[in-house]
Amino acid sequence: MVGKVRQSTVSTISHELHRRRRAPMGKYFSKSNIRRLDSTIQENLAEFLERLENSRSSGEVIPLTHAFRALTCDIITSYSFGACSGFLSREDYNAPLWEAIYSSLKLGHWIEHIGWLGPLMEALPKQVSASMSPGLGSLSRMEDDELVNAMPDPDALPTGVQVGHLPYLNALIQEGLRIRPSPVRMTRVAPNEELHFHTLDKDWVVPKGTPMTMTARLVH
Repeated sequence: MVGKVRQSTVSTISHELHRRRRAPMGKYFSKSNIRRLDSTIQENLAEFLERLENSRSSGEVIPLTHAFRALTCDIITSYSFGACSGFLSREDYNAPLWEAIYSSLKLGHWIEHIGWLGPLMEALPKQVSASMSPGLGSLSRMEDDELVNAMPDPDALPTGVQVGHLPYLNALIQEGLRIRPSPVRMTRVAPNEELHFHTLDKDWVVPKGTPMTMTARLVH
């Protein structure tokens, strides 16, 4: 898996190679293509909201992290594969999958600094690796007013075009993506110059062509 990730579009270091790898996928995420998904998105949103309402009536506690992931996965699989994953319809929102992914990602910090750990984990029998990793806020009044104006009937979901014309909501989305971006290419490289930075007691030089990355939260 480690070697395959290095060959993926997300982890491509070279600017030119990354552009070539990314180009074939770009058209699938254009605004016009996403707008064609309006009916799919609204169908899944309707199911999601129905589950929220049922939970409100019953007093059930909703694991929102799992619920939003299930919603996102159902929409993406419908678009990418023509068949919905159906995670929203599962009682637990397919929690074992999300817990497994989170558990495996926690190993990333170790694998990043201990180069042989990733290949070792891949070489272990499945039973052994499974035993080591058992599981593979409030909106402002401005936004409220904006949403009320855009959705005078709360039972009628807005289209993608209508949502695209809500400046405050879109500003919140953009800020959320800035602080916690989706899984996109985070590695950066200065191909033609050395980078210099200073700490209290030491000067550092990053050689040209050195790939660098950082957790988004640390940037802020």
